[in-house]
Amino acid sequence: MGTTGRSLFLGAATLLVCHAAPAVAVTAPGRRLFPVLDRLPSSSAVALTFDDGPGAPTEAFLRLLEQAGATATFFLVGERVEQAPSPALEIVQCGHDVGVHGYRHRNHLRLPPWQIVDDLRRARAVIEDAIGRPTRFFRPPYGVFTLTTWWEARRQGWQPVLWNRWGRDWEPHATPASIARRIGEPEAGDILLLHDSDAYSAPGSWEKTLAALPLIFEQLEARKLAARSLGELLPDATRRGRGGEATSHAGQRHAYPALPEARRQPASTKERRGDSCAYW
Repeated sequence: MGTTGRSLFLGAATLLVCHAAPAVAVTAPGRRLFPVLDRLPSSSAVALTFDDGPGAPTEAFLRLLEQAGATATFFLVGERVEQAPSPALEIVQCGHDVGVHGYRHRNHLRLPPWQIVDDLRRARAVIEDAIGRPTRFFRPPYGVFTLTTWWEARRQGWQPVLWNRWGRDWEPHATPASIARRIGEPEAGDILLLHDSDAYSAPGSWEKTLAALPLIFEQLEARKLAARSLGELLPDATRRGRGGEATSHAGQRHAYPALPEARRQPASTKERRGDSCAYW
C-alpha cells in the first residue's frame, strides 16, 4: 500500500471511529465522555420505561399501569405511530411520558449520518403530531449512539436516556419469571427497560412482559418504591418538591393489582372522561 493508500485508509478509519465513538455510552467509562441519563436523583421511586411501541398491546399496559397507580415513559417508534396513532395519544392522556425511539428501529451504526438525521427529524414530526405536544426524551434503537445521533439529539433538545436495569423481555425464551428476575431488586433512581410491543422482538414477547409487571410491582412494593415516569422524576424547577423530587404522588404507595385480561377489548366497552385515561 502506497503513501496515498495508507492516508486514505487512516482517514477512513478515523472517520469510522469518530462515527461509532458515542456507542461507548453504554459503558460506565463511556458515559463520562458522552453523558446519558441512566439513573435518577430519587429516593423513593424508579423510572419505568417501555420501548418499541405503540400498538394494540399498548392499551393492556395502560390498563395495568392505571390500576397500579404507576406512570411510565414510552419511547415510541415513528413508523409504529404512523400505523397506530391512537395508542400514542392515549399514552399522554393517561398521564405518561412519550420519548422518541427513532422513526425506524435500525442500528444507527449501520446508517450514514444523513439518514440518521432524517430518521430522527421524521420521528419527531410524526410523534409530536400524534400526541400534540413536544417530546423531551430520546433513546436510540438498541441503545446505540453514533456521533451524528448524539449531536442531533442534542440539537433537538432531547435528554439522551439509557437504563441500568432491563428484563431482556425481547428474547424468545424469556418468561414472566425470568423478566422479573433480570430486573432484580431495583433501587431508588434506577431506570428500568421493558417493551410494550413485539414489533422488533420475539413474537408474543409483550404478553410475557405484561405478565411480569405484577411481579416487578411486588418487588417495588416490598422495597417501598413507586414506579414513575422520567418527567415526574425530572420535573421543571417550578414543579419540584423538597429535595428536588416531583411533588405529585410523593410518598404514596400502591397495592399493585393482579394481571388483567391482556387482550384488547372492543372499543364499545371503553369509557372516556374528557382527556383522562381510557377505562376498559
